[in-house]
Amino acid sequence: MSNLGRPQENLYDKWIKGKEDIIVSACRNGATVEDLTRIIGCGKTAYHRIKKDYSEFSELLKEGREEADLKVENALFKRACGFEYEESTNEVRMNQDGSLGQVISVKKTTKIVPPDTGAAMAWLKNRQPIKWKDRHDVEVTGNLFLELMKSASKEESS
Repeated sequence: MSNLGRPQENLYDKWIKGKEDIIVSACRNGATVEDLTRIIGCGKTAYHRIKKDYSEFSELLKEGREEADLKVENALFKRACGFEYEESTNEVRMNQDGSLGQVISVKKTTKIVPPDTGAAMAWLKNRQPIKWKDRHDVEVTGNLFLELMKSASKEESS
């Protein structure tokens, strides 16, 4: 009699099945664990158990998050390097009764967004952290304070 206790239910079928597209979409839009538990309808404990026990659920989460990360990475790179885009403006003639009439002209203008140093630094710090980190560790050997004090006392005695 090894089947004592409550029967084990399939948590994936209970909470996830049929919601896969919603979960991927939510992850793509930056959903947190709290957001996902609300969408799925389960608690955090069940969420973490499903994630641990069902690799297909982990893959759903990964799929949505990778797509979101890629979009942000591309946008950050574009902003760091600067870019051009075309802006269109329509000129519309008004009718005598005040309603909108026909389009007279379409004006197209090329706009330039200059490179953003903040975006460039964020990109470099994440891509090459050893080279671009804010804090550099410097190892000092000896006792610099003691050497400065000796040097200062020699100058005073001269």
